[in-house]
This record gives sequence, C-alpha cells and structure tokens, in this order.
Amino acid sequence: MIGLYAEKIIRTDLPLLVPICEAVKPNVIPYVDDDLACLVEALRSAYSAVALRTKNKVAVRLAAEIRPDVLILVDGLAIRGRRVKPLLRPGAAARGYYLVESREELRRIDGALAEGLFLNADSFDQTWVEEALRGRLKCDGCSTCGPVDLLVCNAYREVEVV
Repeated sequence: MIGLYAEKIIRTDLPLLVPICEAVKPNVIPYVDDDLACLVEALRSAYSAVALRTKNKVAVRLAAEIRPDVLILVDGLAIRGRRVKPLLRPGAAARGYYLVESREELRRIDGALAEGLFLNADSFDQTWVEEALRGRLKCDGCSTCGPVDLLVCNAYREVEVV
C-alpha cells in the first residue's frame, strides 16, 4: 500500500492517513492517539485500516480484538501480528509501513522491507505518485523498478513535462 499523509482530508483516491477520529471516506485511515473514545470511533468507522500512536500494548490488543478485519498500524511500538503492523520512520531496519516526510527520507528506506508507504502530501506531488503506482513512469537507474524505486528516482520529471 502506498498512500499519502495529510493533516486534514484532501481530495485523492490514494489511501490517506489523517489525524482524525472518524473515517469519513473509504480511502481515509484515521490516525489516533491514546484517547479511548477516539480509538473506538475510528475502529467503528474504519474501512480498511486504523493507525494508532501509542506505547500501550493493551490499546493495540483491544483494537485488534474489536476489529480483527482491519489493519492496525502501530506508531510507537515494535509490535506485529496477523493484522497488526508497525508504522515506522525512515532509517529503521525493520519490515513494516513507513511514514515519509521528504524525498531524502525516502532514499533511506530499503524497498524490500517496506510493506507500505505513507508520503507527506505537502512534499510529494499526488499526480506523480499515482503515475508511479500505475507503472506509467520509467526510471533510468533500473530495469525492474518497484514502486519505492520509482518514487526515489527522477521519474517525476516526466510528469512535469506532461
């Protein structure tokens, strides 16, 4: 999964990680803190995933019990399970989903370890990300580029020309 991170809901078809308590659209993934009421609301309204910023293993287990059908992304604990995955920062040498603020941070991620990426919507052009995911961009540096490789290379210039 490759999506965007934004402070508020923006117009996109990509998965969108937003610090809110309710998933108002199917592509919105709520990003909540330890507030139990907010977590319950996020779990109730979630379509595919909920991101939880916590160091409390009980909150993670509670979320996994309430909604075993959604992906629980955990920011703050190196915990994993069948539907529980860590939300990591670039530079971490672990398998999981990464929250990326800039292209420089993106270069520090091992594409083989990234199960998914959430790119800061302010730093990454949404059109360019969508074109890379559709396989419409080509990178000079490799012949079989994955999505992470395409996002790192200079393929974004093709979109600027168009």
